Amino acid sequence: MKYLRSYKNHRNSNSNKINEGILGNLFKGVKSKFALQLSKTLGGSAKKVENLLTKYKQNLTTLLDEKNKKLLAIVELERAKREGSDIEDELNKAVKANEESDKIYTEKKNLLKQKFDLEFQKIIKEEDNEDIKHFIQVKKIELGEEMLSYEMNYIDQKMGISKEDIESSEMLTNIINGKKEQMKKLQGMMSQIEKEGLGKKKSDDQQPREFKVGEEIEYFMKDDTEKKEPKKAEVVEIGKKGAKEDELGEESIRVKTDTAPNGFAIKKSQVKPEQKEEDKKETPKEGEGENL
Repeated sequence: MKYLRSYKNHRNSNSNKINEGILGNLFKGVKSKFALQLSKTLGGSAKKVENLLTKYKQNLTTLLDEKNKKLLAIVELERAKREGSDIEDELNKAVKANEESDKIYTEKKNLLKQKFDLEFQKIIKEEDNEDIKHFIQVKKIELGEEMLSYEMNYIDQKMGISKEDIESSEMLTNIINGKKEQMKKLQGMMSQIEKEGLGKKKSDDQQPREFKVGEEIEYFMKDDTEKKEPKKAEVVEIGKKGAKEDELGEESIRVKTDTAPNGFAIKKSQVKPEQKEEDKKETPKEGEGENL
């Protein structure tokens, strides 16, 4: 068929191809220094997150590759039409099929997100350090940027699109502009997190909180991963540095409640932080802007 020959002729022509890597460079993400800092303090938990994200990325890439193959078919049909081939019906059918395919892709991606979010929650539950949530948030934003860059590199290099392809295709123009907005949002989220130091120790927070015997505190149970139901208690003993095996360590305090008057030990990290004025500013919600 004439339009099949047109595909091949156009695909083999580099005369009007966009400069190598131009879209990939536009969509290049930046590794977070904040995430690197947190990974050093989180140790094994950070490694678990990174291993899980590697699997997540592999699954997302497989989905995206299937989606991109259908997009490439439409781009080739549009090229052939532009060169004079009478393929209006084939093109319309391909566009309609692609719209349905996009819906399926979104559904699969959402199911994938739910699956991996459950695994992330397991890590959060096992880790006492509150910073694990912020580390996961930043790493997921990084992954979102990586996937946008991957998608644009595919369009740029594997499809070999030209400026003419973009200018003459409303579909490609909308896709690229949409991805630019997504990248801008992710970069804005990352910038805000870095700027406000979400989860990292600010200069006035370098010293650990000092507890006093008789002090009323609020704490969270270990299984309250969302930290929505604080419990009230009174401090009765404070752990010591260099404590013996049968003594309370410096990372813990002993508290008592009306239902447990003999007291029990909890980690200091389970205690609800004292809210400071600057912490009342609006910060990104967990999971917001991740694009995953």
